[in-house]
Amino acid sequence: MRQDYSYTQPSSSDEYDLTSLLEAEAALYAEEAESSYNIGYTNAEEMRAFETQLSLLKDQVRESDQKLAKLEKTLCDELCKKTSWVTILGVSLLLSLLLLIAVIILGGTASKDSTRVSDVETVFKVRNI
Repeated sequence: MRQDYSYTQPSSSDEYDLTSLLEAEAALYAEEAESSYNIGYTNAEEMRAFETQLSLLKDQVRESDQKLAKLEKTLCDELCKKTSWVTILGVSLLLSLLLLIAVIILGGTASKDSTRVSDVETVFKVRNI
Protein backbone atom coordinates (compact mmCIF):
# COMPACT_ATOMS: atom_id res chain seq x y z
CA MET A 1 0.00 0.00 0.00
CA ARG A 2 2.48 2.23 -0.92
CA GLN A 3 1.53 5.43 -2.67
CA ASP A 4 3.53 6.95 -5.33
CA TYR A 5 4.38 10.60 -4.90
CA SER A 6 5.83 12.46 -7.77
CA TYR A 7 7.31 15.92 -7.86
CA THR A 8 7.68 18.09 -10.92
CA GLN A 9 9.48 21.42 -11.35
CA PRO A 10 7.14 24.28 -12.06
CA SER A 11 7.31 25.50 -15.54
CA SER A 12 8.42 29.01 -16.26
CA SER A 13 4.83 30.04 -16.99
CA ASP A 14 3.77 28.81 -13.52
CA GLU A 15 6.59 30.80 -11.96
CA TYR A 16 5.47 33.91 -13.76
CA ASP A 17 1.95 33.48 -12.48
CA LEU A 18 3.16 33.15 -8.89
CA THR A 19 5.35 36.24 -9.22
CA SER A 20 2.53 38.27 -10.70
CA LEU A 21 0.24 37.15 -7.87
CA LEU A 22 2.83 38.21 -5.29
CA GLU A 23 3.27 41.56 -7.01
CA ALA A 24 -0.50 42.09 -7.18
CA GLU A 25 -0.81 41.24 -3.49
CA ALA A 26 2.02 43.64 -2.63
CA ALA A 27 0.35 46.38 -4.69
CA LEU A 28 -2.94 45.71 -2.93
CA TYR A 29 -1.31 46.02 0.50
CA ALA A 30 0.45 49.20 -0.62
CA GLU A 31 -2.83 50.73 -1.79
CA GLU A 32 -4.49 49.76 1.46
CA ALA A 33 -1.67 51.30 3.50
CA GLU A 34 -1.79 54.47 1.41
CA SER A 35 -5.56 54.63 1.78
CA SER A 36 -5.26 54.25 5.56
CA TYR A 37 -2.62 56.98 5.60
CA ASN A 38 -4.83 59.28 3.52
CA ILE A 39 -7.81 58.59 5.78
CA GLY A 40 -5.67 59.32 8.84
CA TYR A 41 -4.33 62.49 7.23
CA THR A 42 -7.86 63.57 6.27
CA ASN A 43 -9.09 62.88 9.80
CA ALA A 44 -6.23 64.92 11.25
CA GLU A 45 -7.08 67.82 8.93
CA GLU A 46 -10.74 67.62 9.91
CA MET A 47 -9.77 67.54 13.58
CA ARG A 48 -7.60 70.65 13.18
CA ALA A 49 -10.42 72.45 11.35
CA PHE A 50 -12.84 71.45 14.11
CA GLU A 51 -10.45 72.67 16.82
CA THR A 52 -10.03 75.98 14.98
CA GLN A 53 -13.79 76.44 14.70
CA LEU A 54 -14.25 75.50 18.35
CA SER A 55 -11.62 78.04 19.38
CA LEU A 56 -13.33 80.76 17.34
CA LEU A 57 -16.68 79.85 18.85
CA LYS A 58 -15.23 80.02 22.38
CA ASP A 59 -13.83 83.49 21.58
CA GLN A 60 -17.25 84.64 20.35
CA VAL A 61 -18.91 83.31 23.51
CA ARG A 62 -16.33 85.10 25.67
CA GLU A 63 -16.93 88.37 23.78
CA SER A 64 -20.71 87.95 24.11
CA ASP A 65 -20.37 87.33 27.85
CA GLN A 66 -18.27 90.48 28.23
CA LYS A 67 -20.76 92.55 26.24
CA LEU A 68 -23.64 91.14 28.30
CA ALA A 69 -21.86 91.97 31.57
CA LYS A 70 -21.20 95.51 30.34
CA LEU A 71 -24.84 95.91 29.27
CA GLU A 72 -26.10 94.62 32.64
CA LYS A 73 -23.82 97.05 34.50
CA THR A 74 -24.94 99.99 32.35
CA LEU A 75 -28.59 99.05 32.72
CA CYS A 76 -28.27 98.64 36.48
CA ASP A 77 -26.49 102.00 36.80
CA GLU A 78 -29.20 103.75 34.77
CA LEU A 79 -32.03 102.06 36.68
CA CYS A 80 -30.40 102.94 40.00
CA LYS A 81 -30.21 106.60 38.94
CA LYS A 82 -33.81 106.63 37.74
CA THR A 83 -34.96 104.67 40.77
CA SER A 84 -33.41 107.21 43.12
CA TRP A 85 -35.15 110.07 41.27
CA VAL A 86 -38.40 108.15 41.20
CA THR A 87 -38.08 107.38 44.89
CA ILE A 88 -37.36 111.01 45.76
CA LEU A 89 -40.23 112.21 43.58
CA GLY A 90 -42.60 109.63 45.05
CA VAL A 91 -41.72 110.49 48.63
CA SER A 92 -42.06 114.20 47.87
CA LEU A 93 -45.49 113.71 46.33
CA LEU A 94 -46.59 111.54 49.25
CA LEU A 95 -45.44 114.13 51.80
CA SER A 96 -47.15 116.91 49.85
CA LEU A 97 -50.36 114.91 49.74
CA LEU A 98 -50.20 114.22 53.48
CA LEU A 99 -49.57 117.91 54.18
CA LEU A 100 -52.53 118.89 52.00
CA ILE A 101 -54.77 116.41 53.78
CA ALA A 102 -53.58 117.71 57.17
CA VAL A 103 -54.27 121.30 56.12
CA ILE A 104 -57.73 120.39 54.91
CA ILE A 105 -58.56 118.45 58.06
CA LEU A 106 -57.08 121.01 60.42
CA GLY A 107 -58.50 123.89 58.40
CA GLY A 108 -61.95 122.35 58.55
CA THR A 109 -61.57 121.75 62.24
CA ALA A 110 -60.31 125.26 62.80
CA SER A 111 -63.25 126.76 60.94
CA LYS A 112 -65.64 124.59 62.95
CA ASP A 113 -63.86 125.67 66.12
CA SER A 114 -64.20 129.31 65.14
CA THR A 115 -67.88 128.75 64.48
CA ARG A 116 -68.21 127.12 67.86
CA VAL A 117 -66.31 129.96 69.49
CA SER A 118 -68.54 132.53 67.87
CA ASP A 119 -71.58 130.53 68.99
CA VAL A 120 -70.21 130.44 72.53
CA GLU A 121 -69.52 134.20 72.41
CA THR A 122 -73.03 134.80 71.19
CA VAL A 123 -74.39 132.75 74.05
CA PHE A 124 -72.26 134.67 76.56
CA LYS A 125 -73.25 138.02 75.04
CA VAL A 126 -76.88 137.07 75.21
CA ARG A 127 -76.52 136.14 78.89
CA ASN A 128 -74.58 139.27 79.70
CA ILE A 129 -77.16 141.47 78.28
